[in-house]
Amino acid sequence: MIIIIEKKNETAYVTNVDIRGISPCSFPSKRNPVTKSKCNEGFQIIDLNNNNDMPDDKLIKIYYSALGLLGIYILFNLQIKNLKLK
Repeated sequence: MIIIIEKKNETAYVTNVDIRGISPCSFPSKRNPVTKSKCNEGFQIIDLNNNNDMPDDKLIKIYYSALGLLGIYILFNLQIKNLKLK
């Protein structure tokens, strides 16, 4: 079965509230006519120098470290258990 889809341009009334939710990239002018925002397609520059999500509190650092060590311990024991079953 072959289905042929034709591209059609249709017009209809749309409320301004609905237009606010449409991406600016969907419009031919690449600008939302209601919000006046521009289309931001493509890559974004990430600031690699300021990518520190770890808090400065020592207690939280100890907690995260303990969680990491617990996770490594659990994975290690699962690997040992899998090796003994073979």
